[in-house]
Amino acid sequence: MKSLDSVIRFQEWKLDEKRRKVADLERLAQSLHDKIARLDLEMRTEQKAASENLLVASAYDNYASEVLKRRQKLLRSLADIEVEMTKAMNEVAAAYGEFKKLDLMRNRDRERTEYLEKRRTQSKPEETGRRRPSRRTSR
Repeated sequence: MKSLDSVIRFQEWKLDEKRRKVADLERLAQSLHDKIARLDLEMRTEQKAASENLLVASAYDNYASEVLKRRQKLLRSLADIEVEMTKAMNEVAAAYGEFKKLDLMRNRDRERTEYLEKRRTQSKPEETGRRRPSRRTSR
């Protein structure tokens, strides 16, 4: 039983590690979404400035092409992370299944042990119930 508990603790640790990995990937994906949103906002701000000022408009083309390249790179990174996240979520599901299977085994073992212990204690003859009453005769 103790070895099963150790295996379950190890499996639970692996499950927690995989969950942390998914959480890290989700934070990274959110960070990339935020960067893309900032780039889009920055691009709109620069477009507005370029439409109002001729000097800014001349430099805007180079700026826009660099921002678009950066945005595409972020989008590719985001797609890669989403693929990794899907794999990591599948790993979490598999690890959870394994953990649950072991946990059920432990519970069955505990129930079986309790059942056998209950049967053992119930099958012992009670001292007071098994004794033959002695007759006292008055003389």
